[in-house]
Amino acid sequence: MCLKSSLDSIDCRDLLLSLTNDKLYLVMDKDEFPEIVFKKNPEVSIKINTVEDLACAKKTVEDFFYKKNWNKNKIFDIIISVSEAVSNVLKHAQKGDMNIYYDNDSAYIFVSDRGEGIDLEDIPRLIQKGESSKSSLGMGFSIILELASAVWIHTNSNGTILIMLIEKH
Repeated sequence: MCLKSSLDSIDCRDLLLSLTNDKLYLVMDKDEFPEIVFKKNPEVSIKINTVEDLACAKKTVEDFFYKKNWNKNKIFDIIISVSEAVSNVLKHAQKGDMNIYYDNDSAYIFVSDRGEGIDLEDIPRLIQKGESSKSSLGMGFSIILELASAVWIHTNSNGTILIMLIEKH
């Protein structure tokens, strides 16, 4: 296995990029995240604490992208992706945050939690449909990868940060 809890080699990150058609970026340092999430205020911010917050996140996403004149099918894909990410927060960490940053018809959806994180050695398995690091159906992460243009993930024992890039066109 090329990934260990301390990530021994940058080659493993390149392998993940290759296996995901340059979509999955394993982030080890905050400097590797898209700049927008640190240089711009989010247009949407939601605290994730309860199942009701999942419904709120889905409705907020639908309304937000509808007002931006996005295609209904694309909005549906975003709702699915957000639903999967927020469900993971509730299932594995019980609380977290979701922010949306918007720039030039591109949205960066930032979902974070303060759970125990994902073992780095499990990440190559998670990109496959039906695989999970915990007891679940294991579809969430693979769905997110399929629907997003790019995904950045940072995870450790203090929590997980997931950023999904969704492009209008």
